[in-house]
Amino acid sequence: MFDKALFEREAARLIGAFSGTAAYSIRSLDGRVRVEYQPELLLESASVGKTFILGAVLEACALGRERLDRMLTLKESDITGGSGTLCHLTPGLTLSVHDTAMLMVITSDNTATNMILDLLGGAEAVKTHMVKNGAAVSRVNRKITGDPAVIARGPFSQATAGELSEYLFRMESGQVLPDKYRAVFDDMFLRQQYKNFFPRRLPLADFSADETNGRILCGCKTGFTSGTRADAGFLRLDTGAEWVYAVLSNGCADPGFSPDNEANVLFAGLGSLWLRALGTA
Repeated sequence: MFDKALFEREAARLIGAFSGTAAYSIRSLDGRVRVEYQPELLLESASVGKTFILGAVLEACALGRERLDRMLTLKESDITGGSGTLCHLTPGLTLSVHDTAMLMVITSDNTATNMILDLLGGAEAVKTHMVKNGAAVSRVNRKITGDPAVIARGPFSQATAGELSEYLFRMESGQVLPDKYRAVFDDMFLRQQYKNFFPRRLPLADFSADETNGRILCGCKTGFTSGTRADAGFLRLDTGAEWVYAVLSNGCADPGFSPDNEANVLFAGLGSLWLRALGTA
């Protein structure tokens, strides 16, 4: 039994001590538990917006408009800075849609993100997918660029915690993609290399078949810029219970990128609190 009163009381204490603005939405996949704080507040969501891009490209594949084995060629014009590895590689490299999307998720590759957005026809195609699947307010605004003039017009992505958790609830309930493509979505989320926000202090299990340690599988997408942190994903317990979560923060007074950034610690605290409220800490 999830102790909702405990979670809400202690979460309020953690957020009350935080220097920025925070929001969360956490819910069990069986629909019995939902805890939220400012779920309708639109906040910058950084690379967590790539969650919606992944869903959109997999939907395009499911509908026969694209193929995961289609080969894409890295062009000079695709390359942008920030997270990822493709910006360090040589134009002319070819990789499949599947592998490009994998890099977009697990290393948050910005160049791969731009390649997938171009494949889809831009942010408007992603918006159509989002609106259809419970994310009418959240936004993927544009490709990722270092151009100051473009950046000044607004962030790459914005989201509400409520819409992020709703989208993932629908995804994990099988309402967004056919099983074949939802399995691809889940596999990419499980391979995420940044799990140091909400799941940081959880007893995580690796998703490989030979792993025997840990009690919780976590698939997620994280995002961060200076003063902004975002994390959304799913959690599968060894009891069979499944949850989805979304946590967002903007305006943190700590602009750095250390593991103990104030927002990182807040999210980790919320993750620990969730486990405590479950009575399994």
